[in-house]
Amino acid sequence: MKKLLLHGLYAGYALTSSIAWAEPAMQHAAAAVGAAFKVAVNPPILLQPGQPFQNPVDVPGTSKSNPLSLTIGYTAVRYQYLDGAGKSQTSDVILRTYNGKLVGPTVHVKPKEVLYVNLENKLSVQDQYAITNLHTHGLHVSPGDTPDPKYIQDNIFKTVAAGGRQAYAVTVPADQRRGTQWYHPHVHGNTSFQVSQGMEGTLIVDDDPAQLPAALKVKENTLVVQYLPVQASTSTVDEKITVPSIRSAASGNGKSVTLVNGQVMPKITLHQGEVQRWRLVNATPFRTLNLTLGNLALNEIAVDGMYLGTVDTWPAGKALTMQPGNRSDVLVQAPANCSNNQCPPINLTNNNKEVIATVEFVATGSPMPLPTSAEMAPLKTWPNIDTSLAYTSEPAQFQEENCNVQGDMCINGITFNADTVTKLPLNKTQLWNLWTADNDHVFHIHVNPFQTVRTGPDGGRETVWMDTMLVPTGSTKEKPVQAWTTYETIPGKAVFHCHILPHEDEGMMHAIQIQ
Repeated sequence: MKKLLLHGLYAGYALTSSIAWAEPAMQHAAAAVGAAFKVAVNPPILLQPGQPFQNPVDVPGTSKSNPLSLTIGYTAVRYQYLDGAGKSQTSDVILRTYNGKLVGPTVHVKPKEVLYVNLENKLSVQDQYAITNLHTHGLHVSPGDTPDPKYIQDNIFKTVAAGGRQAYAVTVPADQRRGTQWYHPHVHGNTSFQVSQGMEGTLIVDDDPAQLPAALKVKENTLVVQYLPVQASTSTVDEKITVPSIRSAASGNGKSVTLVNGQVMPKITLHQGEVQRWRLVNATPFRTLNLTLGNLALNEIAVDGMYLGTVDTWPAGKALTMQPGNRSDVLVQAPANCSNNQCPPINLTNNNKEVIATVEFVATGSPMPLPTSAEMAPLKTWPNIDTSLAYTSEPAQFQEENCNVQGDMCINGITFNADTVTKLPLNKTQLWNLWTADNDHVFHIHVNPFQTVRTGPDGGRETVWMDTMLVPTGSTKEKPVQAWTTYETIPGKAVFHCHILPHEDEGMMHAIQIQ
């Protein structure tokens, strides 16, 4: 029997400044059973479907004297929704969040800059899920420390206990790809739980305006898609989610809600003919997103924060698929004429049924062009790797059973242990062969992205750069999913793992040493 993941949490409460609550007995890889205790709670957030879309708080840059401040605390949430009978219901829960909001700030950085972050953990010492840290998902940066002992970089092996603080000074290299990245906690055993609470935010490596074609200088919206356990009909926030039931839970079990930037089905406004750039982040702990936008195409220009060098148009009705952890930058172009009610509202949907957001059109505005593939070509993040130069292959089989630690998950038969390390050579190109022994899994490697081949919107095969990708059921040692990567300039100890985060917490992760 697998350990219980994302287990039920909170007892009922009133929206006051201090409450008593208890965590029921549970099994978890990183903590013992919690006891009843009191916590201070941030001002309550009222969730109401259909409110005007809001981007997250925007932080244009950081410095040593003005770092990004991330304070982790408890936030009360009241969610109003319609039940299966169409009756209005209210659900009250408490979540662990950044800065008292349901999504973290969007922070900007540029190549050759340092990202400064102060992380403060104000969770209770009695909270079994209090231990945390910070991972800058998508940055090509050091996974270690800095010469100044006050700071660390993207070091997921160091943690911040309840009541503790940690300063980060992450040096962004000159060759960092410009695009949409994100950040979230990464403590083994706590990652899926904390991400499911709303502890995530977008990290944008800003474009050089001089290199952007005019057609890309448009309004931008950041859409962080989240799975949050806020629709509770009992004293628990979520049902017991075991590993075998992870897929049915992702399909919706009536105990959770999908949010965008901490909002329920927000309304996005486009003027007729307008082009907007949407920076989509799949920040859910385990949900695959298959996104369509009514009768409009999704014109994809970047994947995982890396420009494609072309425009991949996913036509209306053909889903753009994002695995947990993926990012996709798309251009949305409104119809040229919306007068006389010719442009009724449309929905951004998942799997053609779950409404993520709605789009409403305004019958004013002039047509705006999409960039051409020729205009996008100079923005291509990196040239393609000559795969014939790959010096060796690294095998990785993702397993839910038959591991060296009974009841846990593993890679190549080994459940995660920080002291079990695979050494990888700096400045060498390597082929990864990836397959699964059972169900779908999602490969993510820290620090270094990889080149792979996917099926494009036209059904053909195309070479793309990614840092997170599906390893599907049916892949085998003889027919693996393949990825090529070159470990350039940055040595250190990092990890690769399944980005279905409960799987990672159950041991489906492995340490690497680039040297």
